[in-house]
Amino acid sequence: MRVPVAAWWWAVGSGVVGSADAGPGRWSRVVVEATEAEAVRAALCGPCSAGWAADRLNEALGDPLPLRRPRGTASAVGYLVKAGLLVYLGGAPEFPDVHPDQVAALAARMLVIGMRAEVWSPSSSSVVSRSRPAHPG
Repeated sequence: MRVPVAAWWWAVGSGVVGSADAGPGRWSRVVVEATEAEAVRAALCGPCSAGWAADRLNEALGDPLPLRRPRGTASAVGYLVKAGLLVYLGGAPEFPDVHPDQVAALAARMLVIGMRAEVWSPSSSSVVSRSRPAHPG
């Protein structure tokens, strides 16, 4: 097929390519050959870095940020990928490459402000307290 790996993963995430049928993250030859290479290439306008994505999401939240709201960083984009809010397109899992159109759509949603405390800032105490089971008495 000869398409960039990032284009393939974006096509998978956007539904252009069917789900993996030969195991986790593996596609049979039949599925790969049935997929149009041009459709896969057209789906990806170019991955952007986690740092660029963090900057765009910070801009969407406005300046100055509300009190006690930390600025998002490139590593926070990795948490957004793990949470399923952005599609992983390559790079280090801690600082993943993501799709610029998907970042723009996420930034446009007002939900970003509410997400910030839980996903954007994974080290916040609210996440820790919700993820740990309560200790009896």
